[in-house]
Amino acid sequence: MENLIKVNFRKHEVKETLEFHLDELKAILRYSPIFDLLDIDNYRFDFITNYIAFLTDSKKSKFIDFAIVHKNIDVPRCDDVPLVFSSIMKYRELEIEKGRGMDITLEDLRIAYLKSDYEFRECLMNLFVEYMSESTINFVRKIIGQDIGNLERLYNAHLEDRKAPIMNRVYEYLR
Repeated sequence: MENLIKVNFRKHEVKETLEFHLDELKAILRYSPIFDLLDIDNYRFDFITNYIAFLTDSKKSKFIDFAIVHKNIDVPRCDDVPLVFSSIMKYRELEIEKGRGMDITLEDLRIAYLKSDYEFRECLMNLFVEYMSESTINFVRKIIGQDIGNLERLYNAHLEDRKAPIMNRVYEYLR
């Protein structure tokens, strides 16, 4: 017998072990009343979707955990910022506390930096447990420049405060 977890996402049944397709995740996020993202612009919506897909590894079981965090989030409502941003940051913190990203070494980061933009982006995202757009990666790469010492400073700054977002570390330690 197949184990189904029913979640109130408008006619969507979420199977515990299956992965999401990005379009399926977008539909759930866009039309589910608990996320309240119906009127958000496409740029922010795509960013939110990609961030959640990254944090949950596109796994339905992890998305259910995220939805529970979202449903129980207790922060003041701000008209300019969807509540889901607070849920993303809270879920990110929980993932960091579980040890996600701790397996990335300075050597891994150096190799990725020298290999390709794609590898560098993936490595930074996994290290910081944070979805990053290509423009963010381009900015970070520009700040680091040819000085591998900057890469080491960024890595060490991250180790000082693993929950700090990458741009916080870049501005504090590399400018």
